[in-house]
Amino acid sequence: MVGCGVMVDWIEEELMSDDRVTVLVPTFNRSDLLIEAIESLLNQDKRPDEIIVINDGSTDDTLRQLEKYADSIRILSQKNQGKSTALNLGLAHASHGLIWIFDDDDLADPAALGTLHGLLRANKRVDIAYGRHKRFYRTPDGKVINSGTGYWTDCGPEMFFVSTLEDMFAHQAGMLVRKSLFDRVGIFNTSLVRSQDYEMSLRLAKVGTVVSTNAVIFYQRIHDGVRGTKKRQFSHGESTSSWREYDKVIFERLYRELPLSAYLERNSGLSGISAGRQALLRRAGVMARKQLWGFALSDLDAATKGSQADLTSIEIQILRNMFASKYGCSELLEDDDLVAAICRHVGAGPQYGRFGIEVATGLRWRVRRELLDRHFKSAFGYFSAMVRIYYAANGARMSKWPPRKKVAGSMLKKG
Repeated sequence: MVGCGVMVDWIEEELMSDDRVTVLVPTFNRSDLLIEAIESLLNQDKRPDEIIVINDGSTDDTLRQLEKYADSIRILSQKNQGKSTALNLGLAHASHGLIWIFDDDDLADPAALGTLHGLLRANKRVDIAYGRHKRFYRTPDGKVINSGTGYWTDCGPEMFFVSTLEDMFAHQAGMLVRKSLFDRVGIFNTSLVRSQDYEMSLRLAKVGTVVSTNAVIFYQRIHDGVRGTKKRQFSHGESTSSWREYDKVIFERLYRELPLSAYLERNSGLSGISAGRQALLRRAGVMARKQLWGFALSDLDAATKGSQADLTSIEIQILRNMFASKYGCSELLEDDDLVAAICRHVGAGPQYGRFGIEVATGLRWRVRRELLDRHFKSAFGYFSAMVRIYYAANGARMSKWPPRKKVAGSMLKKG
């Protein structure tokens, strides 16, 4: 038995010693952008050991454009089946132990691979190294406009999975992943036309260990090109709605399949009633951010039946973040029945009222943001929802409009 254990350890060490890098670049009808992406990969301070471009049935001049890189890249071609199938093909042909998945419309920072590779070499038992990204776009005359940093969450390794459940912030173009981890979690979900990278990131984060850097790894391009497959395409303007559509599919399944304990920080030390309440609140927050409010309100109901202890600082932050999705919470402006349902729930009793006050308080950030962006109509809509939820949580009658100045002053300054 001891000999078997030694053999297993030796095999693991051998697998982890393969620190060469394969880059996978799936592409479909983006030859001009693809060439820029490839150039950014070839110009890395630490050059990749292998670059595989997976041509997903392109009908433009992609293959002709790639001819000039014949000595630097491998090309795999398939009929148009989507990004997931293309990546599964690439993974099956990857020669090396570290995988960097890179989009055909983004640009890598010159120091990107050296930074991520160094993190994994220094942390032999870590599966994923990841970093930040910035966004940019080009004007018609070719000028590059920096659009600021992309959505990002500062979190420790123990919170990485939970933070990824809340919103995707570590993108695959900003990750270097051990191939052995992909082997553990399985192939990309080919039923997803969008959000397939998010679904894979969740699987990787659930079982893998991570190390991060604040360095910018890649530059995410904003452009008007279509997304998706030949049969199911999305315009740039439909990006958010399509992501939300497929995120709902993913999280409806996760709600049924993922154990409640997975919503707690790893090694949190919580147990019993306290652990159950925090996990329920965390899952409610995740589901609210995905616009799955039926699940969210059900979990809030269950949480009220748990511990009567005061809310912890973590639980308060969870409740205040329920409307903090990077895609916004426009459903509050579009669906008055939803706001009314939230108000009915938070007015159901003292314990629930405490939750409701913190949920309402969390909307103050959204109101401020809309005011700063001079979106006055939506700012007023969010403010109205905030006040309704706040007063319902305090037991006021919904038909009685509260003194706005008093509430505005207390809530917009709170926290």
